[in-house]
Amino acid sequence: MPRGFPIVPIAVAILSIVFSQQTPQQQSPQQLSPQNDRSKEKQPEQVTHLNWTASAHSVYLKKTGGSDIPYDVISSDIEGWGRFVLVSSQEKADIVLEILSTDSGGVTTSVSTKTSGQTGQNEPSETSRRDISPSELRLVAYIAVDKNRMSLWQGSEHVKFAMKQVARENNLVDAAQRLFAKFHERIEPRPQRQEVQ
Repeated sequence: MPRGFPIVPIAVAILSIVFSQQTPQQQSPQQLSPQNDRSKEKQPEQVTHLNWTASAHSVYLKKTGGSDIPYDVISSDIEGWGRFVLVSSQEKADIVLEILSTDSGGVTTSVSTKTSGQTGQNEPSETSRRDISPSELRLVAYIAVDKNRMSLWQGSEHVKFAMKQVARENNLVDAAQRLFAKFHERIEPRPQRQEVQ
């Protein structure tokens, strides 16, 4: 008796597999129920750390300190952009943008009392100090439901120093616009210009 592959058991196994599977036309009415059709409907894409630039549609702005000017500028820029819908709470948002502005230095005056060496009495003493450390704006984006607040994107801009209040406010506006432009570029990069030869 020659040895070889047992053809009959293999053929029976293949035929049983083929006939046990139904084609889509042979499915029972239970299998074509609306419940299965609903599962095929496109569900909103969940925002993740990998796809956030494409799938995020709503944003919550959160001011964590400093002046209101950067918050107002960035809020206005987001509304004008139209890419995101501003929402009133973090629970309704896909992503959160935290805006922090540190105040720049300025002139600080402190009043203290010193004991006079001549009279022995306490005399008021006033000292002024000029602090020229620059202020900074910081913008951090993270997924709204992320309890760890893992940063998706962050950027910062230094604010030019100015002594006058109007100049300080104008410098804050300029820095906030530059910072928003960085964020905008991250979400929707400008196409590279191709040189014509």
